[in-house]
Amino acid sequence: MPEASLLFVFPAPEAGDEPVRFGAVVEQINGGEPGARCTAQLLFLDDLAEVFALPGAEFDIWYSRIVGHGVVKEVLTD
Repeated sequence: MPEASLLFVFPAPEAGDEPVRFGAVVEQINGGEPGARCTAQLLFLDDLAEVFALPGAEFDIWYSRIVGHGVVKEVLTD
């Protein structure tokens, strides 16, 4: 899959807050069938995402609506 740019929605930091959304460039590592599980590498466009995108964090994938769900498995550093 070529690289794509999507929004990733993480739960609100505190009760009553709005969820937080971060744009990221997505590079699919494996998988590929629609609706199937896949592994992907995300390059977030905002450094603040590192506060939310921690191992074990769950997120929704947004493309005009929620189109998928995911879990952060690992954080890679430069």
